[in-house]
Amino acid sequence: MDSSEQGIVYVLTNPVMPGLVKIGKTSRDEVQTRLNELYSTGVPVPFDCASAARVEDESKVE
Repeated sequence: MDSSEQGIVYVLTNPVMPGLVKIGKTSRDEVQTRLNELYSTGVPVPFDCASAARVEDESKVE
């Protein structure tokens, strides 16, 4: 699998949103980059990454 064709599918949680999970995808190299983007003025505390996997087709897997 060529890393240039891969993406990441992730599952995020947030302590201020108990019982909810965010499932998403990113073509960035690191999940942390996406976590930083999601932590904005509308989110009181950062998301925690419960799981992440590098996959060949992140759109299909998501």
